[in-house]
Amino acid sequence: MKKKNDNLSQPEILILKSLQSGRRRYGLEIRSAIEDSFNRRFNFSSLYPKLDLLEAKGFVESEEDEDVLKTRANSRRKYFKITAEGSKALNKWEASFAAVCVYQLPEQLAFQGV
Repeated sequence: MKKKNDNLSQPEILILKSLQSGRRRYGLEIRSAIEDSFNRRFNFSSLYPKLDLLEAKGFVESEEDEDVLKTRANSRRKYFKITAEGSKALNKWEASFAAVCVYQLPEQLAFQGV
């Protein structure tokens, strides 16, 4: 049985963090949330492949909005929402990150002469 790859890249973490509230968002909202919260520019050319990858991992789910956008005929917004598995993977990453920060803290204090 093939093991599911639950490793997260930095862009994937930023995307999951932008969806962490549980609110569904479409691409432009995700991109804006990342730029506003993390001061990191995110191109659509890299955003959508990462969203597809996160969906394949089971970390986000998507649905198309029923309302057709007025700007383009037959165009629909695709909304994304974090799944329980995505929340679990993000929480696991955050716990690992916190453990590393706590582990390194005494060394940093000793270096600063505290």
